[in-house]
Amino acid sequence: MARNGYDVVLINVMLPDIDGPEATRRIRGLVGRAGRVPIVGVSGRANAGEEAAGRAAGMNGYLTKPLSPGALTQVLGSVMAQT
Repeated sequence: MARNGYDVVLINVMLPDIDGPEATRRIRGLVGRAGRVPIVGVSGRANAGEEAAGRAAGMNGYLTKPLSPGALTQVLGSVMAQT
């Protein structure tokens, strides 16, 4: 993350080693542009608590699988407008 200039990060909420909120906190701890990149959590479960935890960690958006092209377009437009 620190070496690449990403425009947005789509992060799976359920990761094998660390979860999405923890990964988001680590990204937010990076200096400069890398720590400010828009982050969208992606989960297979529609769970308000999971979304709240992700947003509290610094996620800018949240999507549930399966992703529809319209939902992806909408959330990307929304988070990119915040930057």
